[in-house]
Amino acid sequence: MHLYVHKIVSTIAEVAGMVRSIRSVTLLFGNKSLKLLTIESTSTINDIMYGNDLIEEFVPGKRLNKVPQVVIMRNLCSMIGTRIVRTLLQTGKLDNFKIEMERLKIDILGISEMRWNGQGNFISGDYSVIYSGGDNGRNGVSVILNKKWAQYMRSHISYDDRLILIKLKSVLNDITIIQSFMPITQANDEEVEEIYKKIEELINLTNSKENCIIEGLECDRGIQNSIFPENFKIAIIKPLFKGGDRKNISNYRPISMLFNFSKIFEKIIKTRLISYLEKNNLLSKNQYGFRPGISTENALYNATQFLYDSLDNGLKTIAVFIDLAKAFDTIHHNILLRLLPNFGITNKSLRWFKSYLSNRQQMVKLNDVISNGTFIEYGVPQGSVLGPILFILYINAVCDLNIDGKIVTYADDTCLLFSDISWEGVNLKATRGLNITYKCINELGLTMNSDKTTYMKLLINRITNDEIPLLIHNCKNQLTCNIQNCKRIFQISKIRYLGIIINNNLRWNFHIQNLVGKLRYSLHRYQSICQYGLLVWGGVKENFLKILQSNQNNVLRIK
Repeated sequence: MHLYVHKIVSTIAEVAGMVRSIRSVTLLFGNKSLKLLTIESTSTINDIMYGNDLIEEFVPGKRLNKVPQVVIMRNLCSMIGTRIVRTLLQTGKLDNFKIEMERLKIDILGISEMRWNGQGNFISGDYSVIYSGGDNGRNGVSVILNKKWAQYMRSHISYDDRLILIKLKSVLNDITIIQSFMPITQANDEEVEEIYKKIEELINLTNSKENCIIEGLECDRGIQNSIFPENFKIAIIKPLFKGGDRKNISNYRPISMLFNFSKIFEKIIKTRLISYLEKNNLLSKNQYGFRPGISTENALYNATQFLYDSLDNGLKTIAVFIDLAKAFDTIHHNILLRLLPNFGITNKSLRWFKSYLSNRQQMVKLNDVISNGTFIEYGVPQGSVLGPILFILYINAVCDLNIDGKIVTYADDTCLLFSDISWEGVNLKATRGLNITYKCINELGLTMNSDKTTYMKLLINRITNDEIPLLIHNCKNQLTCNIQNCKRIFQISKIRYLGIIINNNLRWNFHIQNLVGKLRYSLHRYQSICQYGLLVWGGVKENFLKILQSNQNNVLRIK
């Protein structure tokens, strides 16, 4: 018997709200084992690790990323494993498993495909066996507990020949273990979907103070075979009314709901993918969206730092704010699949992403009525875990364009920054940079919204009223352009960019006024509202800060 033992520190408890009330949910795939650790905190959310790829090796006493300090005492650790056995009908096979559990120090072992009939439990030496089988000698699941853990078993549910649940008493939080036997690869989608629905029914039996461990899921088989389950590709769209005329379709926001387990599997891929991309520096340094440890404030700081440096040196400066029309919804799948090998995603990995993107469907649900499915050929899947990562891979080339200026991008919000000693010079740089970007965006099959793409001229003292037009050239020769056939970009004096209002002299008076309006009705969010972007606008003049102080005094009723 081969048991691959891996150390796992908790898991993916709150992925996409899979189970709102459960403290943590742990998945064990295939023939794997889990090491339960004694920790100081009951909050033990981290990423899942399985197969031969450990995301972060556990070291006793080491503080893991975003996980509480782990305190190890050898006698307080327990091993939980799962195993597909094909059959337990052979004489002596159960005894062999007990010997292996003792040798490998495994306390609880989930068994799939044991092929026993009926349901029940019994004592075998120092072990307790709880099983759930069918009437035809097929399938069957069971859980074997050693003497130490058997005394803590509170109850069990023999659901059917593919699922069994046991509840264990624990010091910190009670533990629920669900042992599953997934259908074979050749099983139809209805059979696979049915067992996932049953698993969700069992998960709903756990309360908010329990940790749930699901054993026996075969996610790694799908990854190795480059297959993403077809039933995971169906999205249910619920129109959410925003306001206005209910008969106007534009007044509804589509909310995409995906199968909960699909998000869990995507989380596994996302963790591996992000780790690989960051480790090998494959993402543009100008992209700040959907990356660990980087936020909108990083993007704001880098953009405003360029502006401050340029203005401090007396340079004329232009900032171009690009608007992409429905960027996430207009991704071309074929173009995306052609781009992925540039990041080293080839062979099996590339085929898996092709399976992930192909044959996706969406249905609209309105008043408990569901429409027929429609296949989706464009866009990253809405509401998915991988969608945002695939998007930043798609536009990575835009972030790395060679322009005579600076590019700052957060997801699809792209800002182009240019400076020069004269307005003519900076306008020429901005025109060239904008058109290089426009061409690249078009080649990706995306659309730059010229009506919402704007630019701002920045100068500390006084902004010239002489407007030099900034154009997106559709003509063949920009030098002989007559403007009529080209798109003119609108000039603005202020803009809300990544939650901060920037005006053309960087004095932040408009942003302060906006903050005052928000804080007047949001006392409970006072600190978070004031602190956001503080590194960018915190050097504002004292008279503007007095406005904030006065507002705070009014809110707190301090005279």
